[in-house]
Amino acid sequence: MDLAHIEDQLGQQEISISYFDPFALFESVKNEFLSIFPLEDVRWKSPTGTTKTVPRLPITLVSETDVPATDTKEPPKKQMPFIKIIIVTCLTVDDYRSKVRPLLRRWLPVVGEEEAEIGEPVLPIIFMYANSTVTDTNIFKTVSIKEKINKDFPGVQVLELKSVYKSPREKEEFWSHLSQNFKVQVVDILKERLGVLTLRLAKLTNAKQVQERLLAREELLQLFLKFKLTDEAYLQIKAIREKLPFSKRFQLGKLEFPLKYTLDESIGDLFEKGALTKFYYLKYFFINELNVLFISEHSDKVFTRIHHLTCQFLNNIDRWFFKDENLLQFKFTLLHTVILLLPDHTALNFKTLPEIKGNLLLAERECYLQAVQSMTTFSLSFKKYPGGDYIFDQVSHSYKDEDSFHKRFIGYNQEIMSLFNSSPIAKRQRTIDVLSIEIGLLHYQRKEYENALSIFISCYEFYIESNWNLIGLQILKVFVDSLVNCTKISYIEFNGSHVPVNNILSNAYLNLLKLSKDIDERKRWWLKFLAVKRSKKEEEEDPVFFPLDFIFSVEKCALVTLSRPNVYQISLKVTGKCLPEDIKAEYVKIKLRDSKGKAVDFASTDVLLSAGTTECTLETKDIAFGEFMISSLEIKICNTTFVKEIEDTKIRVVPIFNQDNVSVAVREAYSLKLGDHALELDFNNLDSATDFDIALLVNKAAREEVYPISFGAEETVTEWVIRKGDVPHLIPYYLHPSSGTSFFITATIRFVKNGVEYRDTRSHYIQCYLPLSVSVEDVFKRDVFYFKFLFNSSIRDEPIVLYSAELLPEREERYDINGVVEFSEPIFLTSSLASDSCLQCYQIKGKEGKFYCSDLFYLKVEYNTLKEILDSLVTELVWGETPSPEWEPWKYFWEQEILSRLVHNYDKYAETHTLILEPQSLHLQKICSLIDSVAFPRDLKCIVLKFLRDLTTGIAVDDPQVRNKKIKARALHVPVEFPEYEPIFHIQFEPVQDPKDTAALHPQIGCPIPFSLTVEDLSSQWVANPIAVDRLSPSRVPPPASPSQATDGRGTYVLEVASSNEWLVQGKKKFTIRDTTTTTTPTLLQRHGVSLTPLKTGHLALPRVEVTTEWQQQARTDQRNAHDTLLVL
Repeated sequence: MDLAHIEDQLGQQEISISYFDPFALFESVKNEFLSIFPLEDVRWKSPTGTTKTVPRLPITLVSETDVPATDTKEPPKKQMPFIKIIIVTCLTVDDYRSKVRPLLRRWLPVVGEEEAEIGEPVLPIIFMYANSTVTDTNIFKTVSIKEKINKDFPGVQVLELKSVYKSPREKEEFWSHLSQNFKVQVVDILKERLGVLTLRLAKLTNAKQVQERLLAREELLQLFLKFKLTDEAYLQIKAIREKLPFSKRFQLGKLEFPLKYTLDESIGDLFEKGALTKFYYLKYFFINELNVLFISEHSDKVFTRIHHLTCQFLNNIDRWFFKDENLLQFKFTLLHTVILLLPDHTALNFKTLPEIKGNLLLAERECYLQAVQSMTTFSLSFKKYPGGDYIFDQVSHSYKDEDSFHKRFIGYNQEIMSLFNSSPIAKRQRTIDVLSIEIGLLHYQRKEYENALSIFISCYEFYIESNWNLIGLQILKVFVDSLVNCTKISYIEFNGSHVPVNNILSNAYLNLLKLSKDIDERKRWWLKFLAVKRSKKEEEEDPVFFPLDFIFSVEKCALVTLSRPNVYQISLKVTGKCLPEDIKAEYVKIKLRDSKGKAVDFASTDVLLSAGTTECTLETKDIAFGEFMISSLEIKICNTTFVKEIEDTKIRVVPIFNQDNVSVAVREAYSLKLGDHALELDFNNLDSATDFDIALLVNKAAREEVYPISFGAEETVTEWVIRKGDVPHLIPYYLHPSSGTSFFITATIRFVKNGVEYRDTRSHYIQCYLPLSVSVEDVFKRDVFYFKFLFNSSIRDEPIVLYSAELLPEREERYDINGVVEFSEPIFLTSSLASDSCLQCYQIKGKEGKFYCSDLFYLKVEYNTLKEILDSLVTELVWGETPSPEWEPWKYFWEQEILSRLVHNYDKYAETHTLILEPQSLHLQKICSLIDSVAFPRDLKCIVLKFLRDLTTGIAVDDPQVRNKKIKARALHVPVEFPEYEPIFHIQFEPVQDPKDTAALHPQIGCPIPFSLTVEDLSSQWVANPIAVDRLSPSRVPPPASPSQATDGRGTYVLEVASSNEWLVQGKKKFTIRDTTTTTTPTLLQRHGVSLTPLKTGHLALPRVEVTTEWQQQARTDQRNAHDTLLVL
């Protein structure tokens, strides 16, 4: 069927305007009429109030003398024009009276009769054609001919047509006005006809009036279709379907081929006659809905609905006419027609159009293939269809022979792939691959192996990776057979590189082995794989990686243990799934990775894997510790690595003690000078290594911007390397100002022993705070000096135990020191009392009566934290004084994972010597999980858990020898120096008593008492540090000396007896003390008489005496009887 004819059939619903041309004038104005059609931007206001605009409204001009084709059965109502026009002319009054007026009187009743016949309005319009003569004169003298016609035929619209216009603009304005007039008139007629039909429907209330209601709905549908009002048309189709649903009781009817895209009869009439068939019912709704969609504005939604409508219609046809001999060519031509009716997808920017055309073309191809295979002996080995007796005389040239058929098949597939590839929203990659594979299978069928290879090289991998295993297996077999038959090909270009055929074949055999279900077939593919791999040298091949699960199964890995010094191991069982014989693996390897990317690999080389189960022990000499995830398991055979990626499998690797291990432990130094920090290294068996190096690396926290410590004082140094020949015991470091109280440091020791290289990497948690707080106070006395030390715990929740405190002079020959060295019992500084502290005083006396300000003293304090003592006590209670061989390997695990989690009740222990944990502090389930995550012996686990449970209720430690057993103590060295040089004065009140004055023996209130005030300058006992002045703080630097001071030596001081509310100083209360020291008299001794009058009774303390410089700075004093009292009566 001609496509243009089909388009005309689908678009036949147009508004018609008929014309009656009795004077043969229409041809002279026909072009002008055609120029204003179609009408543009016609606006119609729906009953709901919504205004809709029809962009282009086609108009058909029909001559009233034209007779419809005799073969049409279209109802006359559908052909009734909206507007009927007549064109008349006259030059004289007689012409009008004799010809025009009678003609109009005959024509107008005919219009009225037709309108009455169809029951719908029709608008008549009279056009008066006027030439220049008529235009310029009035033949009726007083009125124009147009006015005369209006008078004779009132109510009929009369318009004037001119043959000549005064100007082109006048002509343009006339026809533009006429166009607007037609727009108004057709819309008015539409409203009137809708009103008539709506009223008719409203009157059809009887349920039996099905035909009348259907006819009215059909007329409404045609009206809306003519005006391109698609939404309203859809509503009418829906209403017709609801009123007349599909029924299996309809007669089947005949499958119409070729399909006519017109509707010859009303569905209401057929229903009334009982002649409605299933086919006409399906066709009726398909054609009407297709009409609506094709007159709709192009959009992705419209194209999608066309696709859905076509598929739904064909599915129904398949259901009811599956035995019809014309079924395939009916479907083929319909699909072909719809595809041609759709617009060109390359010219229009619609996203869904390419995919829709591709789907329709794919369906068309299926019809073609089924028809050709049912009619010929041509076949496709990969496409089979059910047989049937079908007629198919379409595109017969495309299957005149098998080559033509194959060519048509490839053309179909290529065109469909092109459509899917050009779709911007749905690439349909799987469908494209299937179509491509079909082309490859056809090449394989035709023994065009190289062409088949070019397609299969990537497709089979896609299907395998997509888990389409059945398809993938068949494609892969074809691919392998094609590759084997291409004997001249050594390399294939794949992803831009040349890949040896053997590599591709070996990988393909493995995939076949993976996909095959039959065990014998799998063994065959395995032997072919080995044959290919063994035919080439390893250096001639690229390494191949393949999933392990399809060849081997692996049982859960055992826990990590120590097999021998510095060698850790892990065991697993490997079972071959399809091995026909034992095979030697180059290695079996397990890869562990932690959250920071640190790697530990366990491996075993030259492993003989049996056809059954093999137990493998994998080892590593390059160990790191912590919590790891098993990253993968690898087995390498014949330069092919079988890999199993493993997720969510945690494994804990902990250091296991062995006395022959070469190791290094890093901790904060046990013995430190106050203010210093150092790492203490504890080496084990380092002398057994022939070569080694140790790297200490400072770890930076994830959110920190700077490193917590540095090994350099001036610049940041975060790595310290130790090599043989230079092994320090202590490594000093410097804290960053913003650092906390702890940090991590990674220690890696690499060493060679017996020609074998080992590596041990572990992270150490370093607590860099000082748990002990020490402060010092200076006390000056005549001839002696005291250091008074105060000891506290610096951390509230971490008590301290003091063992000893010893003060040692740097110059022992100069001083005698009296003070406690070792306490009779350890002193507990607990955390419960904020005031809990220890005070210790040391008396210092110069052997020569001198004190040297530059001399240093060192206070050595030995102590431990109470946690260290209790942890040691817990360890001894559990393990015994000498750990058994069973306990010894787990020394590190016990210290790092168990003891570190215990939170002791220190106050309880200090009070009652009972070991007990803080309530709710022990998470026994977590500790149990930790123990289970390593190869901790089961019997030891029971002992540990029982002991921990006992700790929650309390364990009394009654034996003093057990609880007082000293562990390795920490030592703090505090450098102490004398205070910086300052003048010192010894002051003493001495009563002046007359033996004859008995009243002086009993002082009374208000009676003066004479005293002798003795002032002794002790500065000569102190030898100042020559650089002491430079070390004074700004607040203690004296002001510049006056000129008089320069001659007086040390300057002048003022002694003053301070007034109080208890004593009244009579006479002089201030005295000047001048420096008159000589080499023969090393001290200054002055006496001054002072009279003191008591103002109160009772025991009165003597007044305070101050010595100041001329600049009001207070000097050091030792007032001997500062706290003596005198009884006043």
